[in-house]
Amino acid sequence: MKSNRILILVLVYLLGMGCSQMKKQEKLVQEVEYQLLDTIGRVKKIEEYKHEIESFKEKWKMSERDSFESAEGGEIRCFYIEKDTVKKEIDYYGEMGRKHLVLYQKNGLPVLMEEKIFVYEEPLGINQTTALSDSLVQQFYFDKQNLIYWLKNGQHVHSSSYKEKEEELLVFF
Repeated sequence: MKSNRILILVLVYLLGMGCSQMKKQEKLVQEVEYQLLDTIGRVKKIEEYKHEIESFKEKWKMSERDSFESAEGGEIRCFYIEKDTVKKEIDYYGEMGRKHLVLYQKNGLPVLMEEKIFVYEEPLGINQTTALSDSLVQQFYFDKQNLIYWLKNGQHVHSSSYKEKEEELLVFF
């Protein structure tokens, strides 16, 4: 009889511990789901801002300059609405490829960077055209200079890589 009571107490204790662990796991899952929904919401707002900026093209003022940050040179175009830089386009040229960046800013802070890298099968000559051997398309979404979402060729990149990439990208803004 006494051993049955002890067994029942042990089972009740174990059930209580199991339920507590399940509640902790449920709470963690809910927090992760909320963060993901919050991030997706911010990404949608950034995309809306991008489309809004593109719809104001007639209001843009532009400045353009050459860039000497790559082997074959490049170009930088800045687009302004009033005194606010809202968009930059940067092209870096190399013998075997090209990098094209489009940067969207809001109130001087980065919100979106779109990067396209093109690699050619052979070096480009002055009047020569050649086929692409590879390309890479990436989108980087920022909130308060923090990388919050990254797509690489349309696929989500795990957030464990964000901090290092964020430091690399912020030099462009």
